[in-house]
Amino acid sequence: MPSAIQVQPKDWSEITVLYDDGYYSVIWGRFRRRPFKNMGVRYNEGDKPGGIGYPSLGKYPLWYVEPPIMVEPILLGLQKKLQAGDVASATDVARATDTAESDPDSQRTFYLRNVEIALRQTRQQVDSIPASLGGE
Repeated sequence: MPSAIQVQPKDWSEITVLYDDGYYSVIWGRFRRRPFKNMGVRYNEGDKPGGIGYPSLGKYPLWYVEPPIMVEPILLGLQKKLQAGDVASATDVARATDTAESDPDSQRTFYLRNVEIALRQTRQQVDSIPASLGGE
């Protein structure tokens, strides 16, 4: 099962991990060089040996691009979850960030900071997204 940081298809750049608990991952980055950032999500199959999660293309893990209309509600849900102290294990965060294991408060702070940055950027860019791509 790949961690969020290990799933880097060529269509994505400037990836920031917003959440990864080993089962569900969320990233923020540029998809296909668009002028605005997108949210990518995927299911990692948890502890399933050899699993690559969903979505994937053959043996290659991919990200599902959330439509812009869904991004803010998902970010708000992640923010609420993290503010309540609901975080992944130290092992999951270390795997997601390619760092050594850290304490739960550092994990929560890491994800919460990234979610809040993505939330600010979402609110700034929502007016510039064409309606055909899900903007208002």
